[in-house]
Amino acid sequence: MKVCCVPGLIAFNVVKEGLRKKEIEIKSHQLDREKLLEWMKLEYETSTALWSLPMTIGSFIAFSWVATTHIDLFHSWHVHNALLERFPTLAVIIKRKYVDIPTLNQWTRQHFLPTVFRQDPIYDPVPGRLADQNQMITGVRFAKSYYEPSPCPTNEVLSRIFNSRTGECYFAGELKTDYIVFPYQLEQSLLLEQFETLVRMPWLDEAVRMLEYQVFLYNANVNLFTLEITQFEFESNGLMKHRQHYESFSAEPYFSVTNLIPDVLFILLTLRVAYTNVKEMIPAIMAGLDGFMNYLTFWKVLEWISIFFSSFCFGLWITVYFKITVDLPEALATLPKGAFDQALQQKGSLTGTSLAYLNFDELQAIMSLEDIEERLNVIMTVGNSIRDDSELMRNLFALNFMVIIFRFFKSFQANPWLDVVVQTLVHCTPNVAHFFLVFSAIFTCYAFAGHFLLGNVLKGVEAQASRCPA
Repeated sequence: MKVCCVPGLIAFNVVKEGLRKKEIEIKSHQLDREKLLEWMKLEYETSTALWSLPMTIGSFIAFSWVATTHIDLFHSWHVHNALLERFPTLAVIIKRKYVDIPTLNQWTRQHFLPTVFRQDPIYDPVPGRLADQNQMITGVRFAKSYYEPSPCPTNEVLSRIFNSRTGECYFAGELKTDYIVFPYQLEQSLLLEQFETLVRMPWLDEAVRMLEYQVFLYNANVNLFTLEITQFEFESNGLMKHRQHYESFSAEPYFSVTNLIPDVLFILLTLRVAYTNVKEMIPAIMAGLDGFMNYLTFWKVLEWISIFFSSFCFGLWITVYFKITVDLPEALATLPKGAFDQALQQKGSLTGTSLAYLNFDELQAIMSLEDIEERLNVIMTVGNSIRDDSELMRNLFALNFMVIIFRFFKSFQANPWLDVVVQTLVHCTPNVAHFFLVFSAIFTCYAFAGHFLLGNVLKGVEAQASRCPA
């Protein structure tokens, strides 16, 4: 089937043939239908890529603005490192300082608790203050995850060899949690006595899977909450691992009204991109399955992924925002922190010092220990929930930037010079894939050899899952 060709293409052919000094014969039906459709498709893709570039740049700028406005990594890093520099025992532990529960208890008794609860009347004029500017909200919470005893996953003979009394193990079944709170208003000697009571119970035993020392802080100078977690993981093979986690988040995300500007701009741009794609998708769906499949090109799928990903990231931010501005203030309001700190000052004035920390009776005169522990646990639970969501949000923000990068590659198709990278990747993909197959075969053999030769003496190749990255 023949159709009339485009006048611009006819003129181009005339000029081309004229330069070659050939006879030119113009026919009314000179172009095949397939060539016309190919040209129309090329024109559509080029114009679409061209007009998508401003939206992609706008989305990148808006999302970058949103991310830097709501995630203050600059002050977060400085707060965390101020704690590490001022109190190195919170994270930097001498190798082999502790290797099991007794040595961990010794480190907690001699280093961790005296460091956090220093209570020096000269150098610590503000109760519960760490690194001068970071105020403890509750004190310290010890959180442990443990298993109830259950039958060992072996036969009865081996179970009795492992545990001759009951034949039970602890690293299976449902993981449970328990918490102990150390309010910073108590005297240091009483806090250490409370810890010694836990050691004698013993609160930390072979059933524990993970132990965390959690400190919830607030810095009004940079308007950040920070949750510092010193984590100890007890593996089933007897190894104990130490990790340091922290997460900071803004206490008042919209303290300045201008912080709303990037949010509004990002929402409008995302809705604009979604509207454009819906307007193209509806006719494709009405054309049937073939029309919808023709619509679902790689770049269209990528745009829809970007739309859903952006929406999910912003939805997660809204969740974090309500937890920070609604759930956390409600939990903080239940604790009479001002009355506690005022009692410290009043007792200090009676003893002739600036501050005097409380004993159990003086603390219970304000609120019972059971109520204090319950409310502090609620505050720390809300803080941990915000920390988890904030960490997830940072990871999703990073992934969304990767999606936006792919959208840039689509926009680059409109310019031959910018499209060089994309076309290079397309043309070299078969060669790279074949090279990867050859390289993987050789590398995997070496990885297995290293695993079996050095896995029993060298860290990094001991696990089968880690042999290839090693």
